[in-house]
Amino acid sequence: MRCFLRCCAFLALWASVVAKGAILVGASAERVTAISMRGQPKHAQGLTHFSVYNPNAPQGGHVHFAEIKHVFDTVNPFAFGANCAQGVGRYHFLTFDTLMEKAPNEPFSLYGRLAKYVILAPDRSSITFYLDPRARFHDGSPVLASDVKATFEILAERAGPAYKLFHAKIKSIDILGKRIVRIVFHPLAGGNYDKEAPFTVAMRAILSEKDIKSRDFNQDPLRPLMGSGPYTIESVDPGRSITFVRARNYWGRDLPALRGLYNFDRITYDYFSSDVVAFEAFKAGLIDHWVETSPQRWASGYDFPAAKRNAVVRTPVFFKDAAIVTFLVFNLKRAPLHNRHVRLALGGLFDFEWMNKNLHHGTYSRNASHFAVMPFEAKDPITAAEKGALMALPDVPFYAFEPMPTLTQTKGDGNIRPLLGPSQALFKKAGWVYRHGALRHVKTGKPLTLTLVITDRRFEKLALMYKRGLKKAGVTLTIKLVDSAHYQKLLGQRDYDLIITSYGTGLSPGIEQQLYYGSYFADVPSRNHAGVNSKAIDAVIDNMIRADSHEAQVFYCQLLDRLLRVGYYMVPLGYKSSSDVAFWRCLAHPPLKTHFIPSIYAWWWVPGCKKQ
Repeated sequence: MRCFLRCCAFLALWASVVAKGAILVGASAERVTAISMRGQPKHAQGLTHFSVYNPNAPQGGHVHFAEIKHVFDTVNPFAFGANCAQGVGRYHFLTFDTLMEKAPNEPFSLYGRLAKYVILAPDRSSITFYLDPRARFHDGSPVLASDVKATFEILAERAGPAYKLFHAKIKSIDILGKRIVRIVFHPLAGGNYDKEAPFTVAMRAILSEKDIKSRDFNQDPLRPLMGSGPYTIESVDPGRSITFVRARNYWGRDLPALRGLYNFDRITYDYFSSDVVAFEAFKAGLIDHWVETSPQRWASGYDFPAAKRNAVVRTPVFFKDAAIVTFLVFNLKRAPLHNRHVRLALGGLFDFEWMNKNLHHGTYSRNASHFAVMPFEAKDPITAAEKGALMALPDVPFYAFEPMPTLTQTKGDGNIRPLLGPSQALFKKAGWVYRHGALRHVKTGKPLTLTLVITDRRFEKLALMYKRGLKKAGVTLTIKLVDSAHYQKLLGQRDYDLIITSYGTGLSPGIEQQLYYGSYFADVPSRNHAGVNSKAIDAVIDNMIRADSHEAQVFYCQLLDRLLRVGYYMVPLGYKSSSDVAFWRCLAHPPLKTHFIPSIYAWWWVPGCKKQ
């Protein structure tokens, strides 16, 4: 499930430019090596390498990374409902190649990978890929147009609802030559085309037709799919570790878009039951790279011998154009959480200031917007243009025209008494009153009891803090800590009242918003954990995706933010504008810029280095 969801594309929007080497020229498209969602790719005239990577990085070494809690039961990232191993389908595909490669330091530009050239139709009705004749699968067979066609068709059939939903946008997949394939899209209701669809297909990993037609996705979960990527799977210890080894004679090692990437000879992901156990392994030198998730440990837990002798480096990596926001999510399928007043009351009892002071050492920020640090935040008062757009949407609630709910604040001293009055008033509107030491329904007399399901122990103290606050309001909260497999099962069955999860935001909101909030995903296993089912939100997301200018994109993102905030489907718990990273000095990295989050696969092993 986790890999399947993360394999779903998250892309944005585009506007044409008229210049030689750009996406479009005049009224017709030309064959190019790079395309951009908006404007001209930075390296439209020819890419040698991305400046944020080191094209001369040394090759070699065996690096170990830690995976915490998330056990795996498959190495097939497209197996619906399964938990796949790290490295085969999260952020980067180590064993697969995509048709195009995303630029790490541009809002959204794509450069050739499997596709040596592309033609993007001026109206976005189609995209044509010219495959690199050098491209080979790991068995030595060439990557052909028939493999591209088979990948899209078979994944739409077998890989789950997100793939099926996207495939419905495709009118035809036409093989124009042995290595030439054109993907044609259906027009939208207004006659124009989905601006994002060509970029979504360009980010798709391509599989071997022969291999995928010879297997059942539900069988042999530890049998690797045939790929063409820079690594192959060397060994698997189910649930404990997976090791990748550099593919022999990898066809794409000299591609401009990949220079400086994939520098390690071997990559191992070791799985641990908790971050405490994993951190001990890092201290002992069994793990080489560590992303710290505990502010307390970052502040006081690095006094071990290797850190004292400077064999371990610590550094915060700041980024300004992206954020990972943590949310408390309400399951709208569960009574009484389907009632907006109940959700508002529960959210208003969260004490962010105490949490930030006592659990995060003051390092977190909080923003009511679902887009956090982005320029897409909705503002009050509502504008005339926003009112007009909302009035044209189906099923818009009356409160969408009212001021958005604000975040409650405390002094951070643990006293939430000032929050109780407003919350009790909201509970009363929903038919719940404080009586006999508990919050009870006025008709049945039953107390309000809820269950918060978590799988990450770093959320346990936060959950306990929230439980204490709810108790003061008469609400009983049970905290249920489960392992990863059980957690994924509960998510799939929507068997929870509340969960704590994170959503990433970036410069190019796009189709991933359908996965988060689209009604198509309200009743199926997906990242729409709240079960949001709103025709108005669906329409806004559609308009955002088909927007043909940056201004239109911003407008519809702000409108989406407004609808999400007035609906109050989840409570923002905060975000951090940096990532705390520690690593052994045998690792080296390119400059850690603030405008992008660097890929760990751009790091390298210092030649001849041995940990001491």
